[in-house]
Order: sequence, then structure tokens, then C-alpha cells
Amino acid sequence: MPMTPHIKAHLSAREVVASERFADSQGKHTGKALALYERLLEHGSWLLVQVPVMRLNTMFDDAEHKPSRQSLRLIKGYRERPATSAPPVRIHFGAFAARRGRRDAFVANGNHRVLAARMRGDESIEAVMPEADYLRWLEVFDA
Repeated sequence: MPMTPHIKAHLSAREVVASERFADSQGKHTGKALALYERLLEHGSWLLVQVPVMRLNTMFDDAEHKPSRQSLRLIKGYRERPATSAPPVRIHFGAFAARRGRRDAFVANGNHRVLAARMRGDESIEAVMPEADYLRWLEVFDA
């Protein structure tokens, strides 16, 4: 049975934006539009949480989306680094997912880091997520 996600810290939206900018500078998405970061401010209260990697839905979990060569190099680089050296991934669990009966959170930023963690055999990973999403996810987590 996977571990239940647990809160490590409460974060402001501005702290999440700073984390996203740092993560983007380390990965393949450099120079994202400012509008994307501004949308993160709309969520208000954020949490830093420790979550089981097997309960995260990445874009690579879709059979139609396989990692490119560039993605594989990035995943390999993350896999070879200590897990604590990578910024937290950003995940969401919206009302739509809950209504559809989903039980895994969606990785919005950090798909490569999640795959690297799985390859290393890590059971959990640090993530940031809106507090409302976290509470919604807990309601269905063990269902």
C-alpha cells in the first residue's frame, strides 16, 4: 500500500512561482511566458507535500506519448542526481478528476523528474500543489 501524501510546508503563490522558474531553468522549458506564472498566483494557498511516485499521472504514462531523445537525456541526468537536488514537481488534482473517479494526481511540471524517481526506485517525491487540490485528493486517495 502506498504512503499517504503528507504536508511538509505551506507555501505562498509567489514561492511556487519562484520554484517553477528555477525548475524551468534546469529543464527543457526555459523562457516560459509570464502569463503561465501569473496563473499560478490564482490558486492562493499552496503546499509542499511528499507524495508516492506511483500515484502520479505523467504525460509519459499515456501509451501514445513516448519520451523523445532529448527527454531521455534529461531523465537520465535527473536519475543520476540525488533526489534532493531537483526542485519539487507541480501536481494538481482538480474537481473534474475527482468527478471522473480518478485517484492519481496529474503532473503539470516535472514529468521527467517523476520518471527519474521511478527509475531510481524512489517511493516518494516532493511536490507543490494547491491546498484545495490536496484536500480533494485526500478524500479519494484510499478509496
